Amino acid sequence: RPSPVGCFPRGIATCGALDMAGNVMEWLTTPYGKDWQVEAEKDFTQNTVVLLVHGAYYDSKESLGCGVRDWDYPFTGIVYQGFRVLLSRARIV
Repeated sequence: RPSPVGCFPRGIATCGALDMAGNVMEWLTTPYGKDWQVEAEKDFTQNTVVLLVHGAYYDSKESLGCGVRDWDYPFTGIVYQGFRVLLSRARIV
């Protein structure tokens, strides 16, 4: 099952972000079949098939590579599919 946020402090990114890998498969803003696309899509319909990045808590180690992708419809609600929220604080210089 998913691990609590912050329980792997040794995995902190250089920018200070925690938990940027694992727990869930991540939705991408790329439609299926357009993995070459650089610009993110702004809106999807229920019939748009969207790419997901592997890395869910149930995945095997073979599925944890950077390029491992899957697909699904964005209206599907499955416990191991999600997204990450990152809050960036403004730097005062």
